[in-house]
Amino acid sequence: MGFYREGRVLVIVHGTRSPRDLEWATFLKEMQSYPPRQPLRVLTYSHGGGPDGRQRRMATDLDMDPERNQYVMVALLTGSTVMRAMGAALSWYLRHMKVFGLDADAEAFKFLGLTAEETVRATAARKRIEREVEISRP
Repeated sequence: MGFYREGRVLVIVHGTRSPRDLEWATFLKEMQSYPPRQPLRVLTYSHGGGPDGRQRRMATDLDMDPERNQYVMVALLTGSTVMRAMGAALSWYLRHMKVFGLDADAEAFKFLGLTAEETVRATAARKRIEREVEISRP
């Protein structure tokens, strides 16, 4: 797993396995560092892996924290049937979440309401993270 945040956009890339607990804790800490009552856009790419049940619960607890009053939108892009099902289940708890195909970037960017500049930066971040976590793409 790797992630990068710039401004209101957080890009996450999962490989084929669940993130390690330290990776997930670092990610959640980054989410918590974002200013309360500000819109955060989370663009998540999964190449088959993603958080396990305990890690997902930690994320939904963060989203529902009334003290933070955080407005988080999540776009999950994946080709994995398992991850699509997990995303659909998570969307019951994460109020502003939608699942897309792995290469449906344009639709995900539109759903998140990203600006042209944000889409360029998010695309570059995805490519950089995929190289870092050694994801090979055609």
